[in-house]
Amino acid sequence: GIRDTSVTGVQTCALPICAGVLSREELAAKFSPPFALGERDATLPVYPVLRTEGTQDRLVAYVFETTDLAPVPGFSGTPPNLLIVLGADGTFQRVAVISQHEPVFVDGLGQEPLDRFVEQYAGKTLAQNVKVGPPRPETGQRRDGANAVIDGVAKATASVRIVNESVLAAALAVARAKLGASGAVTREPARPKPGVEPMTFAAMEAAGLVVRQV
Repeated sequence: GIRDTSVTGVQTCALPICAGVLSREELAAKFSPPFALGERDATLPVYPVLRTEGTQDRLVAYVFETTDLAPVPGFSGTPPNLLIVLGADGTFQRVAVISQHEPVFVDGLGQEPLDRFVEQYAGKTLAQNVKVGPPRPETGQRRDGANAVIDGVAKATASVRIVNESVLAAALAVARAKLGASGAVTREPARPKPGVEPMTFAAMEAAGLVVRQV
């Protein structure tokens, strides 16, 4: 299976160019038989995870770093870097922190709350609308059909939303490129609500939707 080895690394990068930090050997060490790491994809910075079944190797997942695909800058200006193992069916098998420079976790809360936060992605799928909810006394996974809510971290609301954006954007990029345009990764485009009447600026001001700041 996937070995629960620690994921550590020191990374600095200058936007918009940012590269992953883990070598193929370091990634391969995180998987044990019957799972093995394949060769790096020729067109995308991802590695296939293969499962040996008899004499055949079956693709079961892709592993990648978020900074290679979705370097979303954090408060320090440096993107958090997450390791993602995404199943071939669009399900998150594992998300782990490689490096981060968020002040709230570096100088305040410590990294443990962030590690617990990203553990909640396991079992979630790109078919769901994954959102960050308010923190609860006991961390737990919440699921409601097409929606999945993971518990946030007190005093770190903005930082965990940046992490969530990084995870989802990177995973969707891999899913669209490698898993095809299946229903599991395709989302309906946003549409305006029916029955909404247009309003002039004066009407919005009269309704209190627009106010003047002096």
